[in-house]
Amino acid sequence: MKSDNIETQVIKLVNKTLSKYRKKISKKDVNVKLYNEGMIDSLDYIRIFNDVEKEFKIKIDIGLLDINFSVLSIKKIILKKILKK
Repeated sequence: MKSDNIETQVIKLVNKTLSKYRKKISKKDVNVKLYNEGMIDSLDYIRIFNDVEKEFKIKIDIGLLDINFSVLSIKKIILKKILKK
């Protein structure tokens, strides 16, 4: 899977969660810290990572999770997990 495709998929997953707030991110927002910027709450954080695990068929170690995450940081975690397979 290409890196750009992963980023696009993560943006879609984040936007699914953000839709309830009538918010949306795009490629220019890949470095935005979603929780710090007040775009999501702690339950949304869990939902997003759960969606990522399901979409990419990976298990994310709890030690890798950081509340200050962005699309770019999620993409990096996914790439590391995929390369380990």
